[in-house]
Amino acid sequence: MKDIAIHQSRFEETRRAITNYIIKHELKDGDRLPAIAELAYQMNVSQTIVREVLRTLESIDMLQIVNGRGVFIRQSEKLKSDYSVTFELDRRYILDLIELRAVLDRYAIELVITHATDDEIDLLETAARNLMVSYYSGRYEVKADHAFHKALYRISHNHALESFLDMYYKAFSVQWDSQPMILESAMESVLWHWDVFTAIKDRQLDDALRMNNRILEHTIATNKKLSESGIRAMGNVDAALSYIDTHLADPISLETLSSFVGLERTYFSKLFHRQTGMTLQNYIINLRMDTAQKLLQAGQLHVKEVGARVGIQDPYYFSKLFKKVKGVPPSACM
Repeated sequence: MKDIAIHQSRFEETRRAITNYIIKHELKDGDRLPAIAELAYQMNVSQTIVREVLRTLESIDMLQIVNGRGVFIRQSEKLKSDYSVTFELDRRYILDLIELRAVLDRYAIELVITHATDDEIDLLETAARNLMVSYYSGRYEVKADHAFHKALYRISHNHALESFLDMYYKAFSVQWDSQPMILESAMESVLWHWDVFTAIKDRQLDDALRMNNRILEHTIATNKKLSESGIRAMGNVDAALSYIDTHLADPISLETLSSFVGLERTYFSKLFHRQTGMTLQNYIINLRMDTAQKLLQAGQLHVKEVGARVGIQDPYYFSKLFKKVKGVPPSACM
């Protein structure tokens, strides 16, 4: 498991390095990336890791690999947004995990029905009853769901299955913590778990598999809905960024932007931070100072006029803020 974590860390570092390369060299759709060997040398990683990252990005239509010709950019703007790439990879990863779990669940259920003792079935019944109690008491917890499936995998006497299940719930825990829709979906499928247990206790393989598949299909449908809502959310932030670009000289507030995109203030604020990596206030300040620096370097406007162009009417405050962000006073850029 430790080796897997190290590999995942290197994978993410390489992916971000490739993204930074695209940004630094201002690559556009259709431009070609350097050869794999050159990228590996520049990023100090193995060619295998680079190749894996490139193939992964191709699988989500960010890149195109043409045999004998090279690797070409397909969606440069999305590639430059770490949130867009991470969101798409997370979505694919979760769906792949669910498909893998469907195969392993079938194997585990077959093993339990064929080999589990009555005492072991009793252990599974305890976990199933605890899950039902948490549901009917109105205090449903994900760990009760986890405990049921862990008991199922444990009495299958396959330790690899248990290890996979722990990884599966760890991956889902992030979604459960941040997406109410996932928790609601889990609650909706709780009663079907009892049906799975009953079929296992009666040694009815087909019925157990049918009910378990119903749970997994429900989970897949929920994740697809979540994906669609996430894509719409990214569009809302993109609309906000466009608004900021065209209203830089005007007062811009969280209330203004959340109202503009039609989202609740707190939700929009968190969404903006997640996609851009910055708070709304810091993003606007940095954009204003970057724009001001370009205007000052053009040499056509006075400091006061530049401040007004970027939405800061007080020249003293503008100068103070500019020096704080850029490290030099406005006059140094003229």
